Amino acid sequence: MHLRASSPLHNLLRLMAALTLVACGIALSACSTVTIYEEEPETPVGQIVPSKLAIVHTAGMADSFDATDTSLGIAAVAQLSRDLEEDGYDVMLLDSGNTLASPEGLDFSDAEVPVAYLNAAGYDATLASAGELGMGRDLIHQRSKQASFSLLSSNLMDTTSGELALASTQVVKLKDGRKVGVFAMTAPDDLEMIGPFEASGLEADWESLVASAQKNVDELREQGCLLVICLSDLDRSAEGPLGPHELAGRVSGIDFVLDVSDSQWNETRITDASDGHPLVVETPEGLSSVSVVTWERGVSGAKPIDVGTYDGSDEQVQALVTQTDIETDTQLKGALTKSSFELSSEASETGESALGDLVADAMLWTAQGGPDSSASAAIIDSASIAAGLGKGNITRADALGCCPHASTRLYTVETSGRDLQSALSDQLAGEQGASIQVAGMTIELADAKNSPNATRASIKTIDGKDFSPTATYTVVITGNALFGDSALAKLAADDLSNVTSLNTSAGKALCGYLSHKCKPTVPGSYQKSEGRIAQEKADTKSD
Repeated sequence: MHLRASSPLHNLLRLMAALTLVACGIALSACSTVTIYEEEPETPVGQIVPSKLAIVHTAGMADSFDATDTSLGIAAVAQLSRDLEEDGYDVMLLDSGNTLASPEGLDFSDAEVPVAYLNAAGYDATLASAGELGMGRDLIHQRSKQASFSLLSSNLMDTTSGELALASTQVVKLKDGRKVGVFAMTAPDDLEMIGPFEASGLEADWESLVASAQKNVDELREQGCLLVICLSDLDRSAEGPLGPHELAGRVSGIDFVLDVSDSQWNETRITDASDGHPLVVETPEGLSSVSVVTWERGVSGAKPIDVGTYDGSDEQVQALVTQTDIETDTQLKGALTKSSFELSSEASETGESALGDLVADAMLWTAQGGPDSSASAAIIDSASIAAGLGKGNITRADALGCCPHASTRLYTVETSGRDLQSALSDQLAGEQGASIQVAGMTIELADAKNSPNATRASIKTIDGKDFSPTATYTVVITGNALFGDSALAKLAADDLSNVTSLNTSAGKALCGYLSHKCKPTVPGSYQKSEGRIAQEKADTKSD
């Protein structure tokens, strides 16, 4: 084992079969224990020795896979599992979500790398929380096929089919043939934390959560499961009406509830089972601590493994993490192209900027080369362009830094010319200037002398042709513009039936455009704004 500061009582405590907790050299007197079942008799000679179980529980690992001063790292989780196996435990690795979705821009694999990490560590299941659901169903489907673990939600409904949106349970067989069942409860609040498009067609409510949990427990018991484990994230926001303890008290037949310690506590919390209630373990996000829950002959317990108390590291998993870090760093520092001038986000009097033209062009180019080749224009809110690009080499990190926000996820919206004209006219009304950047279209802002009440916008051309209010157009747009607090939000139908996700972001689109369309250098046309949003000239005719 790899625990630091081992207790001198280590050898004696390992002989205390009544506790049978994690054999990691920690003083076990602080562990929580309770008898769930009557102790089994001694195993007759020649029969299989009953299994003892250890569950390693984690939460919110998305940006914590590397070992640091504040994170054990995924390689430590994997080694802890191996150590427990060497000590004779059947081991399960379970996670309470917010793990597969890495920070925007840093995971070029779109969650493929986190899936590979969990596969390598040997995970059995993870809960579908806000981070996973925010990836969108297409990406979830792709990654689920690559995962050797289950992505679970036992209460998330697909409103179109009336069926569960994801797998609801996982059954694991122990060495002695007995079964352990896992189900997962997604907090309904998670749907409020993801984009409207990603949440559309999904439903989870607090009213039916208890009934859904009981249904899953009953089904797992009917399948012959000796133990039933509930994965949840009910305490992640600490704002819902039902937390893990309330769930534990209202659903019968659960043995362990494994939840997330809310941000107020940010520490492992273990609540003893009592009066038939299950053991409740709340593990903090970020691998500052993992929880090890054990069960043997009806005796259960739990113990946190904190940063600084364990230095084990699985060599193969660590090699995978190290190699991925090297590849990521190489990609971030690698030059996509170069520029002989600075690409400035400084806006003209209409709000248009040279950098805005470049980013909008990248969005349109990405859509036209992807699943929605019919796109003819692009719109990005100016606030999503956070930084300019300097003279010289432009790296991937530079490009991603231009549009670093998750709100720059790209969608296409199919709309009539009349509705597009109305939305843009309302968006550009007032004296604040454009507040958007565009590609594939030209817009004229009426002069205040001709339109004294408000500056109104008129679309002049789209895709090089005269604008038609009766035509249908497909426009690439950022999530912040389409779903935010702006006039452009009315472009999306109430049921979002006219919206499609491109499963990428403006920053990633810019990376592709620079490396494919701006080689060997950025064209000089981007040195200043092109005049796509122009001010109508005042009437100079004399009276």
